[in-house]
This record gives sequence, structure tokens and C-alpha cells, in this order.
Amino acid sequence: MTVVACLLAAVVVTLLMKPVYQSDSVIVVKFGREFIYRSEVGEAANQPVPTSASTEELLNTLVQLLQSRDIVRATLAAVGAERLYPDLRLPDGQPDLTKATERFSRSFSARPLRTSNVVQLSFQHSDPALAESTLATLIQIFRDRSLSIYANSQTEFFKQQSELAQGRMVAAADKLADFRTRYGALAYENGLPLLLQQWSDLSALVARTDADLAAVADRVTNLRKQAQTTPAEITAHVDKEPSRVVDDARTKLLNLRLREQELLVQFADDSPPLKQVRAEIRLADQFLRQLSTEFSGTVRQARNPALMLVEQELVRTDADRASMAARLATLREELGKLDGQIATVSKQDPERWSLERAVDTARAEVKQITVRLEQSRLLDALNENRIGNIAIIQAPSMPDVREPTRPRWSVNLGLGLAIGLVLSAVLAVLSELRAAFARRSEVG
Repeated sequence: MTVVACLLAAVVVTLLMKPVYQSDSVIVVKFGREFIYRSEVGEAANQPVPTSASTEELLNTLVQLLQSRDIVRATLAAVGAERLYPDLRLPDGQPDLTKATERFSRSFSARPLRTSNVVQLSFQHSDPALAESTLATLIQIFRDRSLSIYANSQTEFFKQQSELAQGRMVAAADKLADFRTRYGALAYENGLPLLLQQWSDLSALVARTDADLAAVADRVTNLRKQAQTTPAEITAHVDKEPSRVVDDARTKLLNLRLREQELLVQFADDSPPLKQVRAEIRLADQFLRQLSTEFSGTVRQARNPALMLVEQELVRTDADRASMAARLATLREELGKLDGQIATVSKQDPERWSLERAVDTARAEVKQITVRLEQSRLLDALNENRIGNIAIIQAPSMPDVREPTRPRWSVNLGLGLAIGLVLSAVLAVLSELRAAFARRSEVG
């Protein structure tokens, strides 16, 4: 009787229970840009770095977001809490959102599958069509919210930073341009090396010119000494009638000397032929001297050509010396100017390097911020087109009205049978104990 009563009670409860239907859906999580970390500063600012979180951790994070109170409240607002739970109302007739949220959370389930990036979703309600539409609404709201959660748009921030960086770069470039305008070509990068090269070349030229000037000065001194020792005039001899006799005597003397040389080869030095030739040479020489004394001819004084050549060379060399001296003075003046320019440029270099470094830094900053701005704009475009990381593998299903989730006849009847059997056993034990106690009382 107890078992039958429990079975009948299970049947009655099952008949009285309001059927509940379950809509199921499956979504896949694609780990894309939302789970990529990008450093905000430094050289690796534009390099994506995958997070160290495991797939299970990321899926659990998404499940917590799916079951969050904000998603539930947004779904209730979209579907209508009065539609889902018309029995939950406040005294003023408004839906009780607190209890509706709690009941919705109990009816909704999100379960990640192990070793995969898939999440199973389900929602239970007494209206199968409403269960399907509610689950679809929740998935859509979650997709929109996930985009807004992970989007974190920084376009406006990077746009402002880009404008500020552009302004800093322009200001630095203007300062460098003003510096180059003030100091001219020497303000450029190769100013100091060029000046040093010019100074080196000019110093070498000054040294060569100085050496050449010293050589020319010595030559002028020598020419002046030579001019002082050279006679201004020379004596010219003009022979008239005896010139032919003198020439013949000289020719005869020359022949005798040649004869002497020939005999020296053939005979000894004290041989008679040599003595005779030498005697003839002495006679010819005496005769020639006598003729020269008797017939000296007319004597004339003339300007010494050698002195004229020396004086001309002296004038030309002295002019070269004066020109070299003037050139040397000019070169030394230019060398002094170069020394001043090198000193000026050396003082300007720290300022120039500082300005150039500021320009390079500003350009690098503008380039980096521009890259980040373009990336942020691309992410905004993806978010505007709702290109997210959530994809629906199985759309929310329409529950079969013939197979509600609750109540289940097999489960309820099995539970009633189990309870009946347990109660029957308990009643049987109690009955036996009561009978034993009665028998003891009668015997006593």
C-alpha cells in the first residue's frame, strides 16, 4: 500500500507540475585580438604578445561573463521580465527584477567543454518559443557586450597624442631650422669635419709657401752678393793687321803641342825628338807673346752681360719673394679665420646635437603613435562591423513540446517507487518492533 501510494503521489505531482522546456545552443570562442597583449611603450609597443592564460582559464572567464548579472539584466530588459516571469511582481504591479534575475540565473546554464574552446548554453522555460528567443537574445547581447568589453577603443586618445607629437616635432624642427639659419652652412652635420679638413689643407699650404719663401729669400741674397762681386764693365780687344800672323802662330803652336803628345806615346820623356819639339814649342810661344805685346789692337769698355743677367734674375726673384710674402700673409689670415670658425662650431655642436636629437626623438614618437592610431582605427572598424571572437556553431534550438525537460515521467515514477520501497521497509521494521514489544509485555 505504501509503494502504491507513493507511485500515485508521483503521478499526481507529475500531472500537476508545469512542463519546462530547454533550448540548447553551442558557441565557439576564437581567441583573437581580444586576448592579445600589446605593450603601450617601449621598442616592442607594436609587437603583439600572446597572453599566458590557458584555454580553460579563458573559457571560464567567458562563462563568468555569460552568467554575470549585467548580461542577465540586459536580457530581461530586452525580452521583458513580465513575459518571462509574470508571477513575479511587486505590490505596485512592476516586475520583481531581483527575483527574476535569480530565477533566470537558475534557468540558464553555460558549460565549457574540456580540451576545447566550445561552450554549451541552455535555458529553461515553460514556453518553448520564449526559451529559444530568450537564449538567442542572450547570445546576441553577450556578443555585443564582449566587443565593448574587449574593444577598449583608444582611437581618440591616440589621435590627441598624435596631434601633440606632431606639434612637438614641428617645434623641434623649427628650432633646428632657426639654428641653421643663424649659423649658416656651418650648422650642418659636416660643418666641423669640413672646417678641420680645410684647416689641415691650408696649414700644409702655409708650410709649403713659407718654405718656398725662405728659398726665394736665400736666392735673392745670393744674387745680390753675386751682383756685388761681378764687374760692371769688361775690356774688349780688337786686333787689326797682325791678327792673321797671330792666328798662324797659334795654329803652329797647337800643332807642336799635338806633335808632343804623339811623341810621348812613342818615346821616352828625355828622348831627342821630344826635346826638339819642346824647344820649338818654346820658340813659338815666345813669338806669340811678342806678337801679342806689339799688336794689342784697339781697347773698348762695354757693359758686363753677366751682371745684366744677374740683375734681371734678381729683380724677378725679388718680385716673386714679395708676391709669396703677400700670399703667405693672406693664407695666415685665412688660417686665423678658420681657427675662429672651428672654435665657434665647437661651441655650437652641443646645441646642434641636442636639437637634432630632439627632432629624431619627435619623429620616432610620431611614427610609433601613428602606427598605434592606425591599429586602433582598424580595431574600431572590426568592432563596428561586429566582427568578434564569438561564433555560433548551433543556434538556439526550438524545444519539442512532446519532450519537456521537466517533469519526466520515468524519473518521477522511479523516485516514487524508490521512496515507496524505503517507506515500506521502514514501516515493516517498525511493525516488527511493535509486535516484539507487545509480546514482551504480555510475558512480563
